Amino acid sequence: MNKKIFKIFWVWQNDAEENWLRNMANNGWDFIRYNWFFYTFKRTEPKDYVYKLDYKGNRKNDVAEYINLFEDAGWEHVGRFQDWYYFRTNASLHKETPDIYSHLESKVKKYKDLSNFILNVLIAVLTIFFTIVLPAKYAYVSILQILYVILILLNGFSYVRLLRKIRRMERTHI
Repeated sequence: MNKKIFKIFWVWQNDAEENWLRNMANNGWDFIRYNWFFYTFKRTEPKDYVYKLDYKGNRKNDVAEYINLFEDAGWEHVGRFQDWYYFRTNASLHKETPDIYSHLESKVKKYKDLSNFILNVLIAVLTIFFTIVLPAKYAYVSILQILYVILILLNGFSYVRLLRKIRRMERTHI
């Protein structure tokens, strides 16, 4: 039996998403895939899986090598959405909760890459807004302008939250 759940996590909340996926597995729901806020699960026996997400926006050509690297380290690749990759491992095989990053620097780099992507999207949206949408004089343009303002605010909010997460991680490392 399959089950779909609608749930929203922000880009900086992957720790919460990983914990939620683990709780679902503990309750007998095996994660199958993610697609635009919808998680698909299959009913199974309860298992204690540790889930980890990784963002790789700049490695399109070496996906097989990238996944093999994680599988060689004991992680199972369970899904992909856009540039996010979902991995899991059985928690009982480890003394401590495992992480896919052995160094804080690589984890910080993941969030810096993600924040750079969001900044580029924000710049593109702002450019379109100020050069095309804002000066437009046709009927119902105010609806489009409102949508663009919402998009700008969401991207800006995401960018600021990611920067705060990066700074917090760098401070704890010092």
